[in-house]
Amino acid sequence: MSLKMSVYYTAPDNPEEFEKRYLEGHVPLLQKYENLKHLSFHKLSRTVMGDFPYTYAFTGTWDDKEGWKADMNSPAAAEATEDAKSFAPEFHVVVWEQMA
Repeated sequence: MSLKMSVYYTAPDNPEEFEKRYLEGHVPLLQKYENLKHLSFHKLSRTVMGDFPYTYAFTGTWDDKEGWKADMNSPAAAEATEDAKSFAPEFHVVVWEQMA
């Protein structure tokens, strides 16, 4: 079954600059992952219930855990991680394994 990884970003100081940098600089690095099947980047439009401290989210989809692990241990992942740390606001990473 497939696996998804989501990265949740808190509000940046300059949203327009962050969006431009993410889309033009960071996404091309993510596209180097050999096993990544789909990626998306989202901007929060509203919170319906409860507190949600994040403004942006990345989600990547892999066919299986082995492909995800291979990508996370690749030079491309090391480059993308260092890049995110260089410009992104605080972020948190979660991994979702499909159950049904």
